[in-house]
Amino acid sequence: MYALNLCEPHKNLEWQIKLLYSLLSSATSQPAVAHRKQVISAAFPVYTHLKSPLAVNVRPLVRTITRRIIMRITIPAATGETNLMAGPGDIYAPEISAAGNAFAHAIYAHSKLPLRVFEAARMATAIINGCIICKNWRAARDVQQLGIHFGVIENGEIPSEAFYQALLDGQHQHLSARERIAVEYANAMGERPRELAGDEIFWGQLKDAFSDAEITDLTYCIAGWMGMGRVFHVLGMDRGCAV
Repeated sequence: MYALNLCEPHKNLEWQIKLLYSLLSSATSQPAVAHRKQVISAAFPVYTHLKSPLAVNVRPLVRTITRRIIMRITIPAATGETNLMAGPGDIYAPEISAAGNAFAHAIYAHSKLPLRVFEAARMATAIINGCIICKNWRAARDVQQLGIHFGVIENGEIPSEAFYQALLDGQHQHLSARERIAVEYANAMGERPRELAGDEIFWGQLKDAFSDAEITDLTYCIAGWMGMGRVFHVLGMDRGCAV
C-alpha cells in the first residue's frame, strides 16, 4: 500500500538496508526473505553510493519489497499529505487524533529538560515500543518537519549519532548519571509501572537527580512517547513514513 524509505535520511542508506533486513522476516515467507537478502546484499556497496549508475537498479527493488509492508488500517489513497503525524486517526477518529498530535507537539515545544536527557529517555521508550520511525528520529534534526523550530531542541548539547547508536545497542556507558536515571525511569514506566510506583529506592535516586518539575516534565514526555509511539507501531504507521 505504501512504499517505504525506512524513515532515514538518504545520507544514511546503510542503516536503511539493515533495517530492511529486520522488516523482511515478518513480511514474507522465509524462502523469499533469503532470496531478497541475497539480492540486497549484492547491491549493498552500490546502494550506499547514490551517484553510482547501478544504484538506479537497486532503488526499484527496495521500493518493490517495501510495498509489502502495509498499514493495518485501510485508508484512502495518499493525496499528497506531507504531515508526518497523518494517519487513520485523521479519518476515523479526528478529534482524538488531533488531541494526541497536540500532545506530541507540546512535548517538543515546551519540555524544559536538557536535550540529551530528553532524547535518552525517548530512545529508551522507542526501543520498548518497537516504533521504527521513533528509533530513527533525531529531535534536533527532524522536529522541524512538525513545524517546530524552538523548544527542547534549544536545551543544550545536541546528541551525536554515536549517542543514538549506543542506545540502540543497549550501551549506556556514554550517558551521564542523570541520563542513565532518565533511561531507567523510561524503561520502568514502559515495562514495570506497578513496581515503579512503589519502588522507594529508585524514587530516592530519581529525586536526587531531578527536581519535582523535571520529574513531572519527564513523566509526561514518556507518557506521550509511549502512547503515540505504540499507535504508530501497532497500526503500521511507522512502516510507511519518511524522516
